[in-house]
Amino acid sequence: MSNDETSQAPRGRSPSYPGAALESAIQRARTAYEKLRQHPAPIKAFTDLWGFKSPTTGPASLTVAALKKYGLLDYEGSGDSRTAKLTDLAVAILMKPDPMPAIQQAALTPPIYREMWDKYHTDVPPEEALRYEFVVQRGFTENGFRDFLRIYRDTISFAKLELPQAGERAREDEFLFEADREEPAATRPDTRRFVEPAADGSATTYTVPVAPGLNVTVEGRFPLSPKAWTQFMAVLAAMRPALVEEERQHAAVE
Repeated sequence: MSNDETSQAPRGRSPSYPGAALESAIQRARTAYEKLRQHPAPIKAFTDLWGFKSPTTGPASLTVAALKKYGLLDYEGSGDSRTAKLTDLAVAILMKPDPMPAIQQAALTPPIYREMWDKYHTDVPPEEALRYEFVVQRGFTENGFRDFLRIYRDTISFAKLELPQAGERAREDEFLFEADREEPAATRPDTRRFVEPAADGSATTYTVPVAPGLNVTVEGRFPLSPKAWTQFMAVLAAMRPALVEEERQHAAVE
């Protein structure tokens, strides 16, 4: 991969977002992991491995910032004393047999990406429909706006977030990853018993565990068709402001 990809990242005063797609950022993390593992090292050690002449050039700074925004790199200090190391999330992506949950978590780590996913999911409007919001209201430059959409779409596609259920899976895996442990097999609920349809085809009530001490009851005729499941997820997304506590409080303040 050449440095040209990152050098084309947006410049100007556009709001903060990763200047490279997630796939590119993971490739950078892999290059660093092969030499540095998870040991702290000067920023220059990372940018040297990535082929940049100096850690202070625009492309080098954008690359470091992109890995930080995806949650793949932590750094501290300033100037010549600044050091960095790969995060546990980065190592999970690089080393776990099934890295997709960690990849999906990284894809939705940038706040503006999470906002876009929660608002649009798979139905991101065309560029023309978003220009006023992003250029006029949010203050993106024209180039920054176009690059943001390109990078966001590339990242969502790479993380397979175009699947209707992927966003919710990423939320669940993020909760589990931060704890970095699972319940013992003996105490983990057997979810198979929650998805057995009624023998006569009538409506069935399922009690679904979504968090410790919190269950959600779903009633309907299951199993659903793939098309009906997609519509069900879309309806739930539209109901989010009424169902999610933080958004209800926000709406009340407004």
